[in-house]
Amino acid sequence: TGQLNREELIQVAAMAKPTAKLGEKFQYQNVMYAAAGEAVARAQNSTWDKLIATRIFNPLGMTSSDTTVPAMQKARDYSFGYDYNPTTKITRRLPQRDITAAAPAGAINSNVRDMAQWVRFMLSGGVVNGKRLVSEKNFNEAVTKQINIAGTVDYGFGWFLRQWNKHKVVEHGGNIDGFNSQVAFMPDQKLGFVLLTNVTASSLG
Repeated sequence: TGQLNREELIQVAAMAKPTAKLGEKFQYQNVMYAAAGEAVARAQNSTWDKLIATRIFNPLGMTSSDTTVPAMQKARDYSFGYDYNPTTKITRRLPQRDITAAAPAGAINSNVRDMAQWVRFMLSGGVVNGKRLVSEKNFNEAVTKQINIAGTVDYGFGWFLRQWNKHKVVEHGGNIDGFNSQVAFMPDQKLGFVLLTNVTASSLG
């Protein structure tokens, strides 16, 4: 809602009564990503925004990516977000939503060219331009099953994991007012996919 800052948001989440033991059940919660992002920032004596820029955007050449709405709106061709009502066939433009408090859960603004750099990085196992940015052990851990979601769908660290025609598929989508996205790749095929739309909950995903 924008009423709490990140620290307050995490403190409020900590008051919630657990509904399952740790590791017992898959439960997705955006605030947990905010907590993880803040933990990394504190450990590095920095901020999440600075770490994303220096550790990911800059090395990968993601020059059109940022982490706030004001930064995004400095671009000459930033997208407006829309909502489409399939019943009335009416499309309406939505205000840009800045999720500063929960930023690590989905505040990155990017474009398909920059996201292609991210997918190339993932397909190379954490290497960019011959330089390893993530240890092989930690990279493999991120794309390895940590918990089962349901049936044959598992979750790694920040990635959904599934099989398609005997190929491992690593994927994750995201949604916010006026926008949604889907990123997926098949490591054994060295094939990646990025879909970005500026319509809320587009069915194209």
